[in-house]
Amino acid sequence: MGNAMRRRLYVAVAGILVGGVVLAYLSTRVSDDAVLRATAEKVATLTGNRVEVRGATDVSFLPLPRFTLRDVVLTTRFGAQNEEVASLDVLRGSVALLPLLVGQLKLKDFVLARPALALTVAQRGRPDWA
Repeated sequence: MGNAMRRRLYVAVAGILVGGVVLAYLSTRVSDDAVLRATAEKVATLTGNRVEVRGATDVSFLPLPRFTLRDVVLTTRFGAQNEEVASLDVLRGSVALLPLLVGQLKLKDFVLARPALALTVAQRGRPDWA
């Protein structure tokens, strides 16, 4: 084996080791609960509704940081009744990698799987989704 080939092998092994260390570091810095809170806050901000995650939360880092929330329910924020506005079987999303390295959790995107919406019209004819 020539010197150039050996050098490439060392670089590849070093890259794999550094990647493993980074993934190990990230897995200790990001908890399922932190992802759940950040996602619930983001969805609540976007929709104006309360968010409740009744199912499991899964976070993985390979091949890229991503998460899955199961059995997600959105309820009205105001009023005595917590009326269900929407339910999702699964909410999947991804997390930005570079902010994670400095301890920030930034959601890149998320996808709603099998949403069910409860659209109603008030007595005066005003829709609750408008």
